[in-house]
Amino acid sequence: MAKHPLLPFMEAHAKALGTNVKDLTVESLKSLFGHVYYIWRTFKPALGEEDGLKYYGNVWAELAKLGFAGSMEKFGLKEVKDLPTLGKIVQDCFTGVPALYKTKRNTKNEHVGHILWCANPAYGPGDCTYCRHDYYRQEVYLTYVYIWELINQAKLKGLKEEILVELPLWSMP
Repeated sequence: MAKHPLLPFMEAHAKALGTNVKDLTVESLKSLFGHVYYIWRTFKPALGEEDGLKYYGNVWAELAKLGFAGSMEKFGLKEVKDLPTLGKIVQDCFTGVPALYKTKRNTKNEHVGHILWCANPAYGPGDCTYCRHDYYRQEVYLTYVYIWELINQAKLKGLKEEILVELPLWSMP
């Protein structure tokens, strides 16, 4: 596997900070998800439950666009022609969130993936349990927004198939 082009920068930055790449990565990830989590914690009281979640969903849609573009570049793709390619991109994007993602089936006509766990609140700040559980209750809706934005991006890159997304509905707003 080729060395990532940002790795030399990360190594130099970690050295300047008196740490190593592994520890810097953990702290950076914690910081990133702390910031994302606090966006939710700010939007909800400022805008109310419904609008706060809607605008927070917009944040995740933008993250999906960035993740999609990164996956296209990572895999050297110019277009998305089929479901297996979309499935590969979706798995890569969820791994980058980071969420544990397991592909169950990936055929010409079907991609089934299970999102096992999203680390966002666990990596975020150590606030009260109720607030974290409130965040977890929003994740089905946020996953729906994220997946559909990945699909929209794939359609812009040539995917023709109609897509059916099935998620548990127990916490959809």
